[in-house]
Amino acid sequence: MSKDPNLLKADTHPFLLKKSAKTWDVIRTHEDNIWFIYMGTVKGDIEVSPYWNPPASYDPRIRPWYIAAFYAPGEIVWSAPYVEAITGKVVVSASILIKNEEKNVGVLAIDTSSTTLSNIISSMDFGEGSYTMLIDKFGNVIAHTYLDYAGGNISNEPWFTTVYKINEGISLHKLNDRDFFIAHMLIPETGWKLISFVPKESLHSEVAPIRNNTIFVSFASILGAVLLSLVITNFLVRKANSLLYVMSRVENGDFAARWDSRPITKELTSFQDKFNRMIITIENLFNSRQQIENRLLYMSMHDSLTNTFNRNYLEQEMNKLSNDTSNSVGIIVLDIDGLKFINDTFGHSIGDKLLISAAEIIKISIPENTVLSRFGGDEFVILVYDATKNMMENIINRIQDASKSFKLLNKIELSISMGYSIRNGRYKTVEEVFKEADNKMYNDKLHHTQSKQSNIVQTLMVALEARDFITEGHADRMQDLVVKLAEQINYTDNRHNDLRLFSKFHDLGKVGISDIILFKPGSLTFEEMNEMKRHSEIGYKIARSSSQLNHIADWILKHHERWNGDGYPIGLQGVEIPMPCRILAIADAYDAMTNDRPYRKAMSHEEAISELRKDSGIRFEPYLVEKFIELFEDERK
Repeated sequence: MSKDPNLLKADTHPFLLKKSAKTWDVIRTHEDNIWFIYMGTVKGDIEVSPYWNPPASYDPRIRPWYIAAFYAPGEIVWSAPYVEAITGKVVVSASILIKNEEKNVGVLAIDTSSTTLSNIISSMDFGEGSYTMLIDKFGNVIAHTYLDYAGGNISNEPWFTTVYKINEGISLHKLNDRDFFIAHMLIPETGWKLISFVPKESLHSEVAPIRNNTIFVSFASILGAVLLSLVITNFLVRKANSLLYVMSRVENGDFAARWDSRPITKELTSFQDKFNRMIITIENLFNSRQQIENRLLYMSMHDSLTNTFNRNYLEQEMNKLSNDTSNSVGIIVLDIDGLKFINDTFGHSIGDKLLISAAEIIKISIPENTVLSRFGGDEFVILVYDATKNMMENIINRIQDASKSFKLLNKIELSISMGYSIRNGRYKTVEEVFKEADNKMYNDKLHHTQSKQSNIVQTLMVALEARDFITEGHADRMQDLVVKLAEQINYTDNRHNDLRLFSKFHDLGKVGISDIILFKPGSLTFEEMNEMKRHSEIGYKIARSSSQLNHIADWILKHHERWNGDGYPIGLQGVEIPMPCRILAIADAYDAMTNDRPYRKAMSHEEAISELRKDSGIRFEPYLVEKFIELFEDERK
């Protein structure tokens, strides 16, 4: 994820991390060993999964996990145990520096609990008074049989230097006036050591039966004792060599190795079982670490939204191709048309759905000898190996055909601008091929961007007409009422067509509002009402993008303003509100009251007129209310 668009812009747009955090939440539900996934930026912002609201004084840049990765770019770094800020418990972090080209963006990290590791360690039992710990090369205690010792440091202990000189071994040391055997083994690739402390007296009690049997035999025969001693010595040497062989296999990462000391005594059976359990423990620790590193590696190469490769992976592949001129390679650059318009109109969540759908359509349209990467916000890049002109054109045709079957919100067709280029031999660099494909894509985009955007708006207009929001005939009735009231006050100014267009499409923005809210039977909640209010701004943005509607876009934006200034979205008051909006407000309210709605039955004409008078001077201009009422009085006359 080190080149993922969300993470790469996190230093300047920290809110983008919230999108990645949703993916992190899913990862945590499937990985029991992962406590937290989080990223801190170079500006001190942080996003955490699960959600955490840090105190004002919290600065991720001074935390151990951040510092460790920041000074080791390109590496996955394991921190020393430390007390994390959320739960106050001791954890170990795996972290990696996120860079956008040459600029440092922040550090992505994963926490695993020191307590979890200690629970694994606690399962190892070498007799009464024994204990085990897991330490790093600096003497920091990562896990301990006794949880209270996790997070401490033992580098000043007299035995530490001796133990760390060799990878594994057993030595005798005096600790707190007691003799202890210290057995230690290096865990491959981590630099960590697993160390067990066994009291000498405990070990003596384990081997006492062997010692007593030896004494008994010596009384029977000195010769027998000598022979038995030779047999035992040979036996123990063979077992020791067998043990050392298994230890060397484990050190080299072969966790399937097990020590089989048959034929064995009861005492050696116990030691063998404990040793083999220790191997299983080391394997569990190694696998846990490996899973975390694999997850980080996957995240560093994939886009979290579309699950395609990301820009980081693409650039690595392009670097490889720069050094290999033996085979032809093609590059297709793709740009999702109208994504900014969709984001601005319907919101980024709908824009994300468009990107995900586009990625899926591209995936099913490309052959196996290709690499698909999300290059930026709305751009994808396809690397095609052993490319030919015919192959490239077939890929583009398949993508175009597949995209025609997709409709966003069941209305808007997916449109993708594309350009390609091929390198044959060493006459072009990969960078030149990419630039040529990119230029062709932009030429394609310039030729039809305006028409495609107009098509989107036209599609939305057709959708609005087809649904004729809330009640059949609403748009036609509105046009008649608005034009009649405009004529009643002599506000024509050759604007009949504009007023009719405004009446027809003033609610255009409702195509961006959920049907659940639009057709809800009953009152809207506070949150639903706020969502509904967005339709005037959505309609404004759509109208601005249409040559047919841009001249009435300002009216669409302001058609819910109120005479007393309590309207939305701006809060205009009195004559600040455009006259067409003041006219439409009265006509719209009357038509809504005198026709059935999902949440209520229609009012009578008299009841509706009474309501208009109540809101005169509040929602509506008083002069226009009286002129509107005169319309019906004149008709009756």
